[in-house]
Amino acid sequence: MKRNFFMILAAALWLVLTIPQSTNANAVTSPAPFVQGELLVNLKADVAHNLDSKKIAVNDLGVASLNQLAALYQVQRTRPLFAVSNADPVAEKFNLGGTLLLQVPANTNLWAMREAYRANPNVAFAEFNWQLHAADLPNDPKFHKQWALQQGQDHDIDAPEAWDIEQGDASILIAVIDTGVLYTHPDLDDGRVRTDIDKDFVNNDDDALDDHGHGTHVAGIIAAETNNAEGVAGICRACQILPVKVLDSGGSGSAEGVASGIQYAADQGARVINMSLGMSPDCGCSKTIAQAINYAFEKGTLIISAAGNDGKKKLSYPSSSSRSMSIGATNRKDKKSTFSNFGKSLDLVAPGEKIVSTILDNQYEAWSGTSMATPHAVGVAGLVLSQNPALTNAQVWWILQHSTDDLEKPGWDKKTGFGRLNAYNALVMVSPSQVDAAIDDCDKEPDSGCGGCSTSVALENINTRVQDVATLYQFRDNLLANSAKGRELTNLFYRHNLEFAWLLATDSALRDEAAATLGEVMPGFRALTSADPNASFVLNASHIARVAQLKNKIAERASSGFVRELEQEWNSIAPEQYAGMEVHAVWNGINNR
Repeated sequence: MKRNFFMILAAALWLVLTIPQSTNANAVTSPAPFVQGELLVNLKADVAHNLDSKKIAVNDLGVASLNQLAALYQVQRTRPLFAVSNADPVAEKFNLGGTLLLQVPANTNLWAMREAYRANPNVAFAEFNWQLHAADLPNDPKFHKQWALQQGQDHDIDAPEAWDIEQGDASILIAVIDTGVLYTHPDLDDGRVRTDIDKDFVNNDDDALDDHGHGTHVAGIIAAETNNAEGVAGICRACQILPVKVLDSGGSGSAEGVASGIQYAADQGARVINMSLGMSPDCGCSKTIAQAINYAFEKGTLIISAAGNDGKKKLSYPSSSSRSMSIGATNRKDKKSTFSNFGKSLDLVAPGEKIVSTILDNQYEAWSGTSMATPHAVGVAGLVLSQNPALTNAQVWWILQHSTDDLEKPGWDKKTGFGRLNAYNALVMVSPSQVDAAIDDCDKEPDSGCGGCSTSVALENINTRVQDVATLYQFRDNLLANSAKGRELTNLFYRHNLEFAWLLATDSALRDEAAATLGEVMPGFRALTSADPNASFVLNASHIARVAQLKNKIAERASSGFVRELEQEWNSIAPEQYAGMEVHAVWNGINNR
């Protein structure tokens, strides 16, 4: 059965229009979801065992086919990602020693490179170095403002009641994997922040001083000094904080840095890790971070992560990991925050709106986000471990789940998990003797990027951008969505739109070609979506030739997977047969077969 030409055309041109306006035609107006010029590659265990660190430094991996790939893609630097001891059985189990970071020229087609490495029999996986971001929206005299700890309507975590039982112990080390911590803040400067073992994976030094504020806000919620006539009260006031900086001054970091930070924190003996950060929930997961999470979990560390602030029915990664607790946010009315992600892997919710805590310049501010909810759970985990340090990470996880206050309905639900965090209940809860969590195998990675995190590319010479965007969305939602073939083609588009965006962003000639082609065929989309029954457009041979030219230019630079699917769709329709036909007749003829 032939497919509708305009459906194929939409796949090729839709991305050109669904992009935000910019004053610069060459601008990428939002951060790329991965680091340009870098690829993470995990070699199979038998190959990894034979790696020679001296040879790695000169891009010699000891395997001819891998060295040929390095030469083909002009690999400039290769380095092991994790610091691994050969005597560490957990690192061996998850093959941390086989993970390498490859750096190549910034204009390298990473899709083609990733496909080539994945096809090599010596490679276990190859993936982008995904970007992660902080998950915030951006006589302790301010204790009365800490509604999350104590509130008249009891929409709080019952912190004062919990403190009557346990206030924390200095033997419990909590890692804050974030933007660093302002350890000179008057509510954090009494030795509770471990500046002797802090680590900065952004600047590659041993001073994880915060230059953003996010990590400091998180640390204050967990363990700000209490009863010091200063600022706010920390939940686990005696616990120690290990700052691990993996996010830069803009609140962004990479999978490489986050994975390294997780491993480092576990090796330093952190009992709990706070990760108020994540990828877009549309981007799946990172196998590299999964390696580190599995390693840390089996070292006994409890990882607690923010669900994300997209308001979507899916969680950000690493919150969606099977070995990380997932924390959503609530407001003063004990309702799920509208911004808080939710879904089948959500564990529980905690206060996350207008949370007052420590920030830079020795100040205090109220911030909102699942970033703020997560450290509430982390602080309570610290109290539970302080009371009973013999508990395993999985036992503490179970306790936090089953000591919550129900919000939506009895038991678990997708919007609030097991309920809202309750510190007092957690301290009086008895844990089962045996609990575990499944290995994070990261099986949710999209084939070729993800729709929700596309690079935004601006095409300056489209004067009717706003109207055209509305038309194409209408075409997608009112026509493609109601056709099985249309839905199939929409899925094809979302598999490749990240790569297409990258091609447009880095190739001005391709941008110009796409804009010109769009100018010729856009009237056809307008006719198909118009409420005017007389709206019409005839597809002629020049239109078909113009789109064919654009397809060929895309194929010159795209990855083989993209080209293969594009050519299959093109060849299946033999578009020349539609020359001279009116678009409504084409559409109706195809969909009535």
